Amino acid sequence: MNVDVRRVANGVGKIKNFLDVDVDGTMFKGIKIVEKDGKELISWPAIKNGNKWFDVVKPSDELRTNVENAIRSKLMSINDTTASILSDEQYVEIHNMLFAGKPTIFGQDVINKVGFRMVKITGLLFATQNPNKTSKSAALAREGHKITWIIDNSTYIGRIIDGEYKKL
Repeated sequence: MNVDVRRVANGVGKIKNFLDVDVDGTMFKGIKIVEKDGKELISWPAIKNGNKWFDVVKPSDELRTNVENAIRSKLMSINDTTASILSDEQYVEIHNMLFAGKPTIFGQDVINKVGFRMVKITGLLFATQNPNKTSKSAALAREGHKITWIIDNSTYIGRIIDGEYKKL
């Protein structure tokens, strides 16, 4: 992955993933991987060191390299793990069961929230799109499209729209 670690303003580029990584005992929360102008940019809103959160505006070269390596490792781990547990067809099957209103899926209780449903299976969170939000996906949901997000440890790894799975 060729990346540039920097602060990226909301709405800049297409968000490809969100994730949390630990670098030498410091937890980086809410890291965004954004695609803009053909480049992948990495941004995070804050880091936690002990009980304190800090904004990181200009990371050192060493920190930039360490974060990039942790992200690479985490993304490879996510891809390897999820690929071996569930198939694309099973993702779509879970999506269909969520929209069919099933109370349990593969033995796991479905959680009903205002505007959406979700279930956690093999460590992955499957969440239907909340149509009450203001995103493009929410607008599609309001039009009647059935959208499910597949999330692994705060990282969006897949999306299903009307039964069509797309790896993110």
